Amino acid sequence: MLAANASLNVEGVLNANCASDQRITFDRIGASGSWGGIVFNSGSSGSVEYCNISHATTGITCSSTLPMIRHNTISNNTTGIYVSNVSTPSNEISYNTIQNNTSRGINLYSASPKIYSNTISSNGAYGINTYNSSPYLYGNTITGHSSSGLNFSYYSSAKLVPWNAYGYYWSAGHNVVTNNSGYGIAASYWSNLYLGSSPYGGYNSICTNTGTEMRAYYGCTVTAQLNWWGATPPNANEFYAYQSTIDYTNALTSDPNQGQNAVRGPNGISAALSAAASGKSDLERGMDLQMEGKFDEAIAAYDACINTNTSDVNSAAALIRIDECYKLSGKEGTRSYLQNSIKPKANKERHLDAVGVELESQYLLQDKKYAEAVKNYNDLSAKYKNSEIEKYSLFNAGYVYLTYLKDSKKAEEKFDELAAKYTDDKLVSESKYLLNQEAAASGQNFASQKIKKSEPVAPKDYQLEQNYPNPFNPTTTISYQIPSKCFVTLKVYDVLGNEIAELVNDWKETGSYTVQFTTTGKQLASGMYFYTLTAGKFTDTKKFILLK
Repeated sequence: MLAANASLNVEGVLNANCASDQRITFDRIGASGSWGGIVFNSGSSGSVEYCNISHATTGITCSSTLPMIRHNTISNNTTGIYVSNVSTPSNEISYNTIQNNTSRGINLYSASPKIYSNTISSNGAYGINTYNSSPYLYGNTITGHSSSGLNFSYYSSAKLVPWNAYGYYWSAGHNVVTNNSGYGIAASYWSNLYLGSSPYGGYNSICTNTGTEMRAYYGCTVTAQLNWWGATPPNANEFYAYQSTIDYTNALTSDPNQGQNAVRGPNGISAALSAAASGKSDLERGMDLQMEGKFDEAIAAYDACINTNTSDVNSAAALIRIDECYKLSGKEGTRSYLQNSIKPKANKERHLDAVGVELESQYLLQDKKYAEAVKNYNDLSAKYKNSEIEKYSLFNAGYVYLTYLKDSKKAEEKFDELAAKYTDDKLVSESKYLLNQEAAASGQNFASQKIKKSEPVAPKDYQLEQNYPNPFNPTTTISYQIPSKCFVTLKVYDVLGNEIAELVNDWKETGSYTVQFTTTGKQLASGMYFYTLTAGKFTDTKKFILLK
């Protein structure tokens, strides 16, 4: 038993192992409060097997190391397991029951472990949440989470198949992602997921989740053939892709994880970054070669994609794939490619420009050049205002300040800036989570474990901002400002001028305001709509797009 706020810190070797019928229990003293959990620090090692771990802020924390974590019951903590800065190691997270943790079951930051044969259930928002991570997941059952069973964000190239040494020709995944009240699987911001490509991989069951079964947002490519989606043919409405591609072709016609023999079924591709009119593009050829393990040939195809048209968003997707190929082949090459092939290119498309800088920053962090990485993120946020690029750059700068530079004040400043501009975004919640994790680990109190709001500055002009996100479905945020007290209306119209919604109709004091518009409960078709702000004698109208 451990006292409140106390942690079991491992600097050398800890082997907490016993027989299955003589389990070790790690828990708090008393009936209330939390202890700090087992913390494996950089350079430490060991194993945790056949243990019960409960009532900690984080059950097991692993920083730049990963012990063997097997056959444990990890429950009633805030987070079950937190792993950061670990490449694919020989050790793994397997055969655990991870349940009833209040925030998430497993959280990965820049970590790529093997995670298999775990039961992960009812852990608050996420079963497994990743950021800039590339785990291998197979044989897991993931149920009962409010946001999504699996959430992959920011260059998370996850694979729902068994690990092998070749980086291709994968076996069946046999993950079950079901009965989550949010999405089954969500991917965002240049996260490429592999769930199967005929005849390899696949045989995962993703079904009966309350939200869509699969969501891909902003630059993601999801290869998800040979899987069961709960219906034959799969319901196209269960796949949401924004500036992304979800390939669920060759879907199975029965559930492979209930002992039935499954066969291939109908095709389906949801949305796309861009589609070739005929034949295969260089990007598509590169992906085929990569799946066959022909990494050098794939890199050449991706390079051709970039050189053909640097103003095409697909050039950014190709650059990410080049980085993947170098990593899968065990070769160094991305750094020199960025320096010699990407930086010299003039008139780069904004995504190619941003992806090049973001990949460079990941390698700067590996080289412990933290200040240079922060400068890159600050430059990106200043260059690309009101965009996903700015949003993630603010978050990344805060993360580097907090995690690597140990400058909590500057971290809070960046997170405050993020919260002020993107109030309801999930990255704001994630920044609060990180501050809470750091507070628990260090005993400090960062802004009472909440992000502080900046003092408001009185606006000098009337202004109506472009909504965010745009396109949207089903909810978007509209911001406006007024320099003096006046009567304000904000209304939404269709292309025929019919009023759809009245969002504001009241006197407002000087200041900046945000309001949400949602299509929930409204029978609106995809297409263009308009919103109009009238404040005193000022009027402005902007258009936005509903994309279902």
